[in-house]
Amino acid sequence: MQARGRIPCAAVERPPAPLVQPPARPYRLLVLSAPDEAALDRTAAELADQLAAHPEIDLADVASTLQANGGAAGHRRMLVCREREEAVAALRGGSGPVRVWNGAPAEPPPVSFLFSGVGDHYAGMTRGLYAAEPVFRREIDRCAERLAPWLEVDLRDLLYPSPSTSLEPVSPVSPVARPSLRDLLGRTAVPVPSAGPLDRTRHLHPAMFAVEYALARLWMSWGIVPGSLLGYSVGEYVAACLAGVFSLEAALHLVAFRARAVDALPPGAMLSIFLPASEVAPLLGPELSLAAVNGPTLSVVAGSPAAVAALEEKLRRQRVSSRRLAAGHAFHSAQLDPAVPALVREAATLDLRPPAIPLVSNVTGTWMTAEEATDPGYWARHMCRTVRFAAGLETLGAEAPRALVEIGPGNTLGSMALQPGLANPPRLAVPSLPHARDPESDLATMATALGKLWLAGVEPDWAAYQHRARRGPFP
Repeated sequence: MQARGRIPCAAVERPPAPLVQPPARPYRLLVLSAPDEAALDRTAAELADQLAAHPEIDLADVASTLQANGGAAGHRRMLVCREREEAVAALRGGSGPVRVWNGAPAEPPPVSFLFSGVGDHYAGMTRGLYAAEPVFRREIDRCAERLAPWLEVDLRDLLYPSPSTSLEPVSPVSPVARPSLRDLLGRTAVPVPSAGPLDRTRHLHPAMFAVEYALARLWMSWGIVPGSLLGYSVGEYVAACLAGVFSLEAALHLVAFRARAVDALPPGAMLSIFLPASEVAPLLGPELSLAAVNGPTLSVVAGSPAAVAALEEKLRRQRVSSRRLAAGHAFHSAQLDPAVPALVREAATLDLRPPAIPLVSNVTGTWMTAEEATDPGYWARHMCRTVRFAAGLETLGAEAPRALVEIGPGNTLGSMALQPGLANPPRLAVPSLPHARDPESDLATMATALGKLWLAGVEPDWAAYQHRARRGPFP
């Protein structure tokens, strides 16, 4: 038997066969470990030679075997590929489309989940996961059934549109009473122009909740369980649900209610400004609010479209960088105050409980207390108050450098966590989904993120990960 860490293919034991054998994932996550860098190079070369010499070996079986027997040696290497030729070239150090990552973890970092707000969404996000991952599909289906009375369309048609998708109203699947918009706010609804059905606030917020909840459940099914949670804006509802503040049904109900209430308000706008909050405050007038503090020099302002446009022009003349955000309303601003009474009343009808997993509050930037979590008024304040995201990141990292898993499309939150100036940077931050402009698939992004977590010392439940992948003998 070879020294621990050196895993020549002929000596690797095959993991036990799963009870269920669905089709293999199209992307293979290959993981190697060894006691030192030289041994790791030898192991990679041996594996490349085996793959090149034995075309009959199934690459999926190779991946499963390596995951089950990779060990916990101090030097690690991983790659994600589709084809044998890609794996051979990458293992031999050649150039090509497949990257190889290395790591040497000292000790496993604590894992925290970051839940996205809105703005980076796109139609078709998670389509690959919905088709290939049973756990993810099950949770999306659960959310779709419970949201049908509120959305009046099928959530899956919003997320995964096709040319034949009609988005006709669907019949409620439960006798949940659906209040009118006049009932919600005591006023006439104001239509908000949007680029598509998913962009409408009443659709988008529940859809983002469902996607993030299903992503989190998929990660947890693979043994990546968070020790703490931080959500951004509507993402805090997903975090609170996973922490046990809300049941899934209660969270979906309140998110959908909140989205319809906001959708009834006049249009607003949001502007990201590359200035510290202290320098943004003097620029605010009666129609503008500080919506978010995302970093030492990164703030967000929200307000009426005219006031935001005027500020944008003023900043342009002063040569201050700013960027308009994809938002139809002025979230986390005084413009949402008219929706507060209705949201307080609705939250008061729900069973709210203290968080069972440590959860950072957007409102305070510190750990959410039991009193805050169970106060219906907190969830109304959360809708209108400044998102203290930078402070929340500092709170997360105060105890130890963490491995951050961004739950949502793109890597906006992870990038903010790694920005210069934060006192407690994470060990690493990985995305769950590609950005809208990223050609990488959902499945490849998730596999790469899982591999990077393993490189950092986080140990997945490989048996659970392999359970839905086809496996066979690997000599």
